[in-house]
Amino acid sequence: MQLKLEGNISLPKNLNEMLASIPPVDKDKHNETSAPALPYISAFVNKVDPVLLCTFFGLYKSRELAPDDFVPKDFTEKRDFNVKIDEVSELLSHLLFCLWVKKNGYPDCCKDQAEYRKKLYAFIGRLLDEHYYRSTIIPFYINEASKEEAGTSSFLHRLTSSANVKLELVDHSPEHLAREFANAQREFMDEVVKPIVNHRPQPINSKLEELLLKNEDQNLEFKASLRYNFEAGKKGIETVDTRLEKSSLQEICAFLNTQGGKLIIGVENKTRKVLGISNDFKTFSEPKNRNKDGFENHLRNIIIEHIQPYIPGLIRISFEPIGNEEICIVDVEKSSVPTFFKDKIGGREVLDLWVRDGNRKGLLDGGEMAEYIKRNWGKPS
Repeated sequence: MQLKLEGNISLPKNLNEMLASIPPVDKDKHNETSAPALPYISAFVNKVDPVLLCTFFGLYKSRELAPDDFVPKDFTEKRDFNVKIDEVSELLSHLLFCLWVKKNGYPDCCKDQAEYRKKLYAFIGRLLDEHYYRSTIIPFYINEASKEEAGTSSFLHRLTSSANVKLELVDHSPEHLAREFANAQREFMDEVVKPIVNHRPQPINSKLEELLLKNEDQNLEFKASLRYNFEAGKKGIETVDTRLEKSSLQEICAFLNTQGGKLIIGVENKTRKVLGISNDFKTFSEPKNRNKDGFENHLRNIIIEHIQPYIPGLIRISFEPIGNEEICIVDVEKSSVPTFFKDKIGGREVLDLWVRDGNRKGLLDGGEMAEYIKRNWGKPS
């Protein structure tokens, strides 16, 4: 990434004074292999170098991402720059991205993939914006470098005072500052960068990811849960809701009677947020059933109880991990005979014929049901 700082940057007064005191460098006579003459600040070839030094130190020390709304209140000076910082911009962007991942989590551990991707693209867009560095990134981390710590003066203050140091080891001597910078960098690498680099992501099922980005249609339906009522859970009341179970069973019945399809349980329809099925586990009375096996056994039992006739092999139940959660996928094939949802209304048993109509289910009765059965299976049941 190529980056150019062009325009004014808000700076603390002492840093601006330091930049003003750096003598101009004759590039024709400058010898990088020779030791810099005193004062030490003459070693900075470009006036932007101390600014970047404080930026990196503040980043290493704070280990947090700059807020978008940061305004440097105590920076009373402004300095104009027109300089390329290509050599450091790639490293700076990499470190900022690591901080973003530390804050937002790993992609494979995210429950809401669509929202994660939206935030990620917005952040990448800011990393490509030179104004973002000039107005937010650099001032914020310089501000972090200007904070006092453990009763000592700030890194920035000691850096701006280093020109007055003779050959003695004090806390604002170049040697001491270099050691402090190196320690902050090492701690940042150990605590932020290495865990991200060494993270072993869960394998991403590309077909599943593509499926979660689709809208509901003739062959696809999303349910937040099998029977856990999230609204009731927020209020701290009974969370088992058999009406939700019936709704899922009716969807399965509708797929059987139409073209087949997939029912995905554990994903909120409107937002595509992955809620998982762990909340459903909590609704089972027996602790031994509060797991994936208990969930599948319960789902199969209510399918056999309520879907008539039940034909083995047409309904397959599987589970897929997404981040720290798991979702349930019910694959349904089209039935060779009409399939009914058995329900009880007012103590009386009824058989309902549900079909899939676009992205929703529909209930048929009377003449509609007879005609649908005749058209799809050849004769009334």
